[in-house]
Amino acid sequence: MVSALGVIAAGSSPVRAADPIATVPLGLVETFGILTPAAVGNADSEPVTVIRGDVGGGGAITGFPPGIITGTTYTAAAVDPMIADLQIAYANAAGRPAGTPLPAVLSGSFGPGVHSSAAATGTAAGGAFAIDGEEDPDSVFIFQVNGALALGANTTMTLINGAQAKNVFWQVVGAGTIGASTRFVGTLIAGTAVASGAGSTVNGRLTSLTGAVTNRTERPVGADRDPPVRERRACTHFDGRCDPAVPQGVRRVANGEF
Repeated sequence: MVSALGVIAAGSSPVRAADPIATVPLGLVETFGILTPAAVGNADSEPVTVIRGDVGGGGAITGFPPGIITGTTYTAAAVDPMIADLQIAYANAAGRPAGTPLPAVLSGSFGPGVHSSAAATGTAAGGAFAIDGEEDPDSVFIFQVNGALALGANTTMTLINGAQAKNVFWQVVGAGTIGASTRFVGTLIAGTAVASGAGSTVNGRLTSLTGAVTNRTERPVGADRDPPVRERRACTHFDGRCDPAVPQGVRRVANGEF
């Protein structure tokens, strides 16, 4: 991976950004899988998209059904208090002192702390990188992107060594694009539009300050609270209890590390 220190070979220490940092306060945003003051759209009908948590859109919300929302849907002015908290979260993440420089192409592994780019960043198709908790489940990761975040198709973003999706934050000045069949981790707060490609998976949240959120994920979007559960039904608890609102046979994975 290219960094300020040069090239980091596979298997070497992750890029770490100084001392441990506090998490980003989400407030009312915490229960949401998708939140925007603009429109929300779901473009896929097979497999069924499942949003694990609340969905808020100040504009039209379309594609549900066939998509499934397990939480509450908020529309129009009802999203205003949540958008206020989203703006606070964005400002909090953006206001942290700049950390380890992010390369234009993400690869290798990143340790806890703040990682900052002066311009757009992302991956090419088939890219891969890891977020390394360094055996601390409370470790926090903030990625400050002063431009667009564009993750190419089939990108794999992996949590390792105790890292948790609920502690990963992407503060993006521009648009956020998650390519087809890409695995995304963390809370994405984009300045403009957000789009996820067909067959992608999101272990976290998709939010925007101003733009539409268009979702084509294969697995659920929602907050990372539970250990991983892999079932053919929509099991949202580690003890195996299933959500009766989601039909049997729907492809669903409870949030946690995929």
